Amino acid sequence: MTNFDLYKLLHLVVNKDIYSNWIKPEEFELELKAKNIRLLRDRLGLPERYVPGTANAGPSATSIIETDLDPFLELKDVTVTNQETIITNWYFINDFYTSSSIVSEIISLQELSSRLRHPIRVEDTKYPFAIRTNKGLKIWPESITSATVSYYRRPTDPIFSTNVNSQTGELEYDSTASFELEWKDENKLDVLHLILQDMGVNIERQDVEALANKYVEGGK
Repeated sequence: MTNFDLYKLLHLVVNKDIYSNWIKPEEFELELKAKNIRLLRDRLGLPERYVPGTANAGPSATSIIETDLDPFLELKDVTVTNQETIITNWYFINDFYTSSSIVSEIISLQELSSRLRHPIRVEDTKYPFAIRTNKGLKIWPESITSATVSYYRRPTDPIFSTNVNSQTGELEYDSTASFELEWKDENKLDVLHLILQDMGVNIERQDVEALANKYVEGGK
């Protein structure tokens, strides 16, 4: 299912012609970009105003929802310099471990002071801990120089490019200049449902799916 399929399906839901200018292609692209990130945030169970490195809410998703996130899951070996990892494309860091760790833990910033001064749970390479920062992780103890980090990357922004055929006057999709949503098709419908909600269209998610099935069966 392409971005253009979603654009035509949106117009089908609201009973508008794609030439009605009800939502312009450039406006639809902005909606795609915004809801692309919102769906990721929702699937991870993160706060509405979550900003990477500023919150410690963890995934509250079921295993079914976690499979939706498979396209964005990364496992990367990184260098730790001055206790910090540098990962450029992460959105939420899930876990980490090192070659010598038995149990590793990501704690909140509020827990840090008590953990550093804990009389029993001292810094240890077998039981390292970390906090999330805007660069990625800050890891204790200081002797750790490398780690493997599990994280969800930020989805690539979709691009919705169209042209008007000079001869027919029809709106045509430029698939070469466009970039599709990276989600599975059922999740692309979730993105569309979020767009419809944002535009004040009162429709249930299952009704969007039913219309999408009819749209596909009708040969698009």
